[in-house]
Amino acid sequence: MIRFVQKKSIVAFAIFGILFGSMHVAQAANSNTATERYILSFSNDDDVQGESNSFRSKGIKIHQTYTQGFKGVVGDFTTAQINDLKKNPKFLSAEKDGPVYATAISNPASVQTPAVWGLDRLDQRSASPSNSYSYTSNGQGVTAYVIDTGILATHEEFAGRVSPGNTQIADGNGTRDCNGHGTHVSGTIGGTKYGVAKGVTLVPVRVLDCTGSGFTSGVIAGINWVITNHVSGPAVANISLGGGFSAALNNAVAALVADGVVVAVAAGNDNRNACSYSPASAPNAITVGATDSTDRRANFSNFGTCLDIFAPGVGITSSVIGSNIATAVYGGTSMASPHVAGAAALLLEATPTATPAQIQSALVTASTCAVVTDAVTGSPNRLLATSTAGAPIVCSAPATPSAPSVAFVTTPRPRTLSVSVSTANNGGAAIQSYTLKIWTARNATSAATTLYGTYSCTSTSLTATCTITTTANGRNALPAGFYAASAIAVNGFGSSGESAKSAIVQVR
Repeated sequence: MIRFVQKKSIVAFAIFGILFGSMHVAQAANSNTATERYILSFSNDDDVQGESNSFRSKGIKIHQTYTQGFKGVVGDFTTAQINDLKKNPKFLSAEKDGPVYATAISNPASVQTPAVWGLDRLDQRSASPSNSYSYTSNGQGVTAYVIDTGILATHEEFAGRVSPGNTQIADGNGTRDCNGHGTHVSGTIGGTKYGVAKGVTLVPVRVLDCTGSGFTSGVIAGINWVITNHVSGPAVANISLGGGFSAALNNAVAALVADGVVVAVAAGNDNRNACSYSPASAPNAITVGATDSTDRRANFSNFGTCLDIFAPGVGITSSVIGSNIATAVYGGTSMASPHVAGAAALLLEATPTATPAQIQSALVTASTCAVVTDAVTGSPNRLLATSTAGAPIVCSAPATPSAPSVAFVTTPRPRTLSVSVSTANNGGAAIQSYTLKIWTARNATSAATTLYGTYSCTSTSLTATCTITTTANGRNALPAGFYAASAIAVNGFGSSGESAKSAIVQVR
């Protein structure tokens, strides 16, 4: 899986390829004279041009300027120079533009099977495979910008549907993919055999090199290129990469969405909160987690409130480099995100004037709810669906569970008591435990109003039997008398209301 080496890093979120060697960037000893590459943000493009000229006149090396979408400068600055910039009213923020190095473990190359499970899963509500993928539109007339490692345009999957794009990598390869990641992602978006939207026009925006590595600044530059060159008409962008949290990158994504482009991004492969990464934390993007063929969250997939939806991302077959017919099986949130980008293209073909917010809402509304296991508290339990066939499970925002019912399994014995608890609804988040209360009554017909004790029973099930050892007078014993029980169900969002008390039982 992908390992992050430096905070402001960008890596392709896939489990694939050859294990690449690690590299290191030497840190200079004197921070007052040593320079590091920074991304500076300014409020408008006039400030960018003026400040860039000023920096150059002072001998500061400027690598890049952004005047479309995200407005800023990339250059080599000392710590002292950055501190001085904070006095400039035109200056908004600065963050280091660090390199990343991806280590990726290969899934072996695979021959295409009769059923591509990722597509098969999209057009039905249940996880039972039908070995088919049904669709009523194919994304024709929609442009898909693939912000990645480039595309092998001659691959048979694309059938002449790859348009000229842009590269931010100065290695002579142009937009040609020399890694395979971008070609795989593109195949899932719009391949003739492996794609969700088989008629979409693909545009490579190469921001990652042959090792799948890049810089935050390069991704921002690629996004700004899309904003500048986005032709009138429906468009999606897929960004299956990421690194540490970057306000600059998130702002660039926001500018792309404001330009009318639907943006799908990978949640990340660290099994952590996606809100700590960019562009996964970009509020305007559709952030996608990965599931396997059993609808379980992939054990590497990031999670949390920054996710919008899950999609297939384990064992995904698609096109790769090597030849014009090459395929391979990859896994990662990189593979989940293009399923969503393709689904967005299908909707845009049918409703080309829809806004990104409307497309996102439509995808989430049409998704299959409450089928993802181990989604993790805070994550939306929604799985991408491209077909409305079969009624979706009613899905609301996660909340506290419904109040449980409770009953004694058997008449309490002197040393233990067993209580059955059951709740009809977990509130959209897994049950974590039950709180049991044992009450005493004067006799079998009087109300049980005196609390004897409160106990916790750990369970993740909607129905559980909890056995409790009680203590009285320093001994493990339940005194003779009359008892009732009540219960409260607990999930990650809080506690339910308290159940009604059970029938009274007598301990003799």
